[in-house]
Amino acid sequence: MSAGTMQVTSKPGMYVVTGVSPLGVQTHFVGKDRRCTCGGGPNCRHVEAVADYLRRGGKRAPECHLAPASETPNPMVPSACPICEGEVRVLDVSGARPLWRCLADSSHYWQWRGELSGVRAFLTGSHPNKVGAFYGQSPKQRSAFLAAARQRLFAGGYTPL
Repeated sequence: MSAGTMQVTSKPGMYVVTGVSPLGVQTHFVGKDRRCTCGGGPNCRHVEAVADYLRRGGKRAPECHLAPASETPNPMVPSACPICEGEVRVLDVSGARPLWRCLADSSHYWQWRGELSGVRAFLTGSHPNKVGAFYGQSPKQRSAFLAAARQRLFAGGYTPL
């Protein structure tokens, strides 16, 4: 998925970058602070896609009013960032889950959502759905299995995202 094959849409305070990869459709959010939700840093391909979009005359993301969390009495909005304890600003409270942004790092909202949904617990802990030979292996055997799978994948011409 190169910067040219990604679709960029401007939204208040951010850009939505959508593209198709071998893993399916992927959507990332790039803030005006040049931070992407993938955590790739300022040289991430999604940030580069936004820069390319703007160079080609794309519409700039309008500024958005971010109200301090204290001004929005909503129990679903934390008073401080649950990841870094930084200042939180509210983006939108109209949906089922209010959108907020950590001023220290805009990706903290999505990290928090992953924690809240149980994704991290499922991926790192034991779970009844995790049965089979792979989960019965020792960490050393599992690492060897994953290395062999990675080698087979790249031998077939797969290019990582």
